[in-house]
Amino acid sequence: MGKPRKKIISTESRCVKRARGIKKKYFSLEKPSGHEGHYSQLKRKRYLYKKLQSSITSQIPYVSGRSKQRFRVMYCAADDGVMLPPFLIYPEPKPRGYNPLTASVEGSEIAYTKKGWMDAPIFKHFLEHFNNHAVKERPVILLVDSVSSHISMSVFEYAKGNGIELYRLVPNATHLMQPLDKGVFGPFKQRWHQVVRQHYRANPGNLIGKENFAAKLKDAFLLFYKPLTVINAFKASGIYPVDGTVITKEMLKPGITYSSSQPEPEENMANDCPNPS
Repeated sequence: MGKPRKKIISTESRCVKRARGIKKKYFSLEKPSGHEGHYSQLKRKRYLYKKLQSSITSQIPYVSGRSKQRFRVMYCAADDGVMLPPFLIYPEPKPRGYNPLTASVEGSEIAYTKKGWMDAPIFKHFLEHFNNHAVKERPVILLVDSVSSHISMSVFEYAKGNGIELYRLVPNATHLMQPLDKGVFGPFKQRWHQVVRQHYRANPGNLIGKENFAAKLKDAFLLFYKPLTVINAFKASGIYPVDGTVITKEMLKPGITYSSSQPEPEENMANDCPNPS
């Protein structure tokens, strides 16, 4: 007799078996009665849908191996819910045979550096982009983090000359005080992953690169963007309306640990997040 043939299970069949196991575990219970039981059934259905979705889509990568490229995107939003067109930073060289902003958000702009990183000249270029699309009433406050590329005399002179007041957030606390980190980039990234998965399903082998990244970014933005989401992000960070009670001293302590070896006096900690008078 010959050797027994090995059983080969494809990724798809594994997903199906996993789904059947989940169905058996969560739907083989006694049929509930009454309104309360109906609600519990709905909860089980919702859980099953999420589990099935993660089982199937987890087999599809966002990018693959050597095809991975890195692009930087700078978004800027106002406390009234308006988001400015994105400012993109691509690694050199600059493409000549096509326009990388084709089908992108109107008003988008691209700058190029050797490795696609931010530096002082590019940040000044971003300020010019911001100045063109921000409200005309001045002065206007622009919140920035403490990255060294944001510190330049030419940047300060340009900002002052155009009524832009730069305000640096507390170091190591952008996850608390940066409105976009607080409530915008999270749901935006979810939509971006959705767009990328749909692209690779519909176009196997057709990678997302310089020629179509801006267009795909626009698709994700249109799925995500709601002015109320941005407004709530400003509110959650205590930036606007101004609310010093949103961020407590306990929440800032980890950042203070990394920024200084000496304990900060209580009065200085209170001044970092003043209560509105």
